Amino acid sequence: MKEVLTIAGSDSGGGAGIQADLKTFAALGLHGLSVITALTAQNSQGVRGIMEVPGSFIESQLEAVMTDFNVSSVKTGMLANSNVIKSVARKIKEFNITSIIVDPVMVAKSGDPLLQREAVQALQEELLPLSLAVTPNLEEAEVLSGIKITGDKDLERAAIKIKEFGMKMVIIKGGHLREESRVAVDTLYDGKEFFRFEAPRYETKNTHGTGCTFSAALASYLALDYSFLEAVKKSKEFITLAIKDSYKAGQGYGPVNPMAGLYQEKERYRVLKNLQEGLKILKEACLAPLIPEVQSSLVMALPRAREKSEVAGFPGRIIKVGEEIRILEGPDFNCSRWMSKVVLALLYNGYNWTSALNLKAKEDVLEACKRAGLTMESFNREEEPLDFSQEEIEWGTDHVLKTKGYTPDIIFDGGCCGMEAMVRVMGKDALDVSRKAAAIAREYQKIRKNNR
Repeated sequence: MKEVLTIAGSDSGGGAGIQADLKTFAALGLHGLSVITALTAQNSQGVRGIMEVPGSFIESQLEAVMTDFNVSSVKTGMLANSNVIKSVARKIKEFNITSIIVDPVMVAKSGDPLLQREAVQALQEELLPLSLAVTPNLEEAEVLSGIKITGDKDLERAAIKIKEFGMKMVIIKGGHLREESRVAVDTLYDGKEFFRFEAPRYETKNTHGTGCTFSAALASYLALDYSFLEAVKKSKEFITLAIKDSYKAGQGYGPVNPMAGLYQEKERYRVLKNLQEGLKILKEACLAPLIPEVQSSLVMALPRAREKSEVAGFPGRIIKVGEEIRILEGPDFNCSRWMSKVVLALLYNGYNWTSALNLKAKEDVLEACKRAGLTMESFNREEEPLDFSQEEIEWGTDHVLKTKGYTPDIIFDGGCCGMEAMVRVMGKDALDVSRKAAAIAREYQKIRKNNR
């Protein structure tokens, strides 16, 4: 197992600093080493106090680590003051460390300062010349370069200026350059060319530890022998997922989630297995008479899903063959366009139901839904506004959730303009939805039997 070192401050709130770095290293399969430069008394709302570790003890920590472990890569975070920076730089030279990522931490997410003003010059003169790369955000890039950044040209000028301090690569994290944009863009400058790395921008307050996690991921991918460009690309993907899967902890800025990738793989397996188990229930439920002309789709999303690729279903849908239902393939992700919009509407509106199934919306089917004791709401497709702009979600489901203020078991419509009338059965997961559908099928059979 490769060994990676972080030289940074401790965050008692657990969202940034050493804590975020070690979580990132572990998530990427590396053994994390740490040299603590400062203790902070902080939470999600702010920094209440800082106790700086003496330079001599920082050097002792570095000596202990470097004389025992085979360190593949190093990242630095909070370095507090010029004495700390000089101590770190001295040991970097002594041990001839070359793969160093400098995250020039200056301000906490809450706005509290983490680097003394007098230390900026020491950072520029003592540490940056020894580094492989520096990863400032926009505000940090402005301090390091002395250039106000208001657009891409300013950003490029700042990168060129920072590069003069002697590091090989400059990565300016420009996620806040265009607040209105749906894309977050980071810029890499290698002294000759500029490279852009784009990813979806997620609107969330829970971004504590973003810079720490990105730089820790970059150090990790370099330790894993990725090329620099590929390491930046992978780190961008890593932090994007960590932001997307961020969560609320405390009353202020919640943390990003470096473990998101590990959790997601586990959740993907759980979703696919849940769909398979739900299908078994549907096959035993005499569901064929309820299958619409367009066939049925049973779908289930990952928790906190935000796009179609995070919703699984059965490719080719669930089809009716005589009195039976069949599938063409086993469950997979990113294979249902319309029904994925239904479950994404649930998640976008803050509900934790992740699954849905469509059935035909004939009168006897609707009566069966009522007899099964399911809550029901409806909408008129003809009322959908032409300017509805949220492509990821279905307007009708979204409209019902917003106007009714709760999640019904059933949302149906009467069809229009050649579109078939449809029932949407919704639930916590695919098993929940399938049990509701089975209850509808039982009541439907009773209705048909009584009508004969």
